[in-house]
Amino acid sequence: MRLGSDWLVRLAATEPPEIATRFTCWVSTDDNIVFPTATAVLPGAQVHQLDGVGHVALATHPRVMAQVMGLLSP
Repeated sequence: MRLGSDWLVRLAATEPPEIATRFTCWVSTDDNIVFPTATAVLPGAQVHQLDGVGHVALATHPRVMAQVMGLLSP
């Protein structure tokens, strides 16, 4: 999963560029795993930022959960 790796380049080549608009990225300047923060963003995706939240905590943060549940609701 290293930036610019052959695998990621090949994977990106198989996806149409407009597919990124279907993604939502949540980032935190306090992420202790993904750094720099910009590497957590898929170009073309919606991006939301929560400061003061660690990497694992992003997955269960109430704002993130509310948005995900909203996206999954018909």
